Amino acid sequence: MKSIPGCCFIFLLLSVLIPKETEAAGLDPNLVKQILKLAKQYGWVIAKKTVYAKCKTKGVPRGIKCPKDVVGIGPSPERAVEATKLYAVMLGNKQCNQFVDTTDCKTGKFTAV
Repeated sequence: MKSIPGCCFIFLLLSVLIPKETEAAGLDPNLVKQILKLAKQYGWVIAKKTVYAKCKTKGVPRGIKCPKDVVGIGPSPERAVEATKLYAVMLGNKQCNQFVDTTDCKTGKFTAV
């Protein structure tokens, strides 16, 4: 299991527990389920107004395994986008963080938890 950086981990520890009903403005319900599954798997917690980000990987050379879509959560849009790089590394090769296109990410806030 790979670790998450201290800043995101501390923020997530200070948040409230995830109830069954969670909404994110403008976020695909399947992606919400994916984020909640990851949160449960890694012991993350999501608070109301936690920011999410969804980015894509771009320009991945052959031989490097990276997910096409990556997600992240954090206390701000910038931190959520940075968390997408961690998610890419968790699911793919350690070089995947270099191929996350952070210039075209969708961000928003969880509106209910």
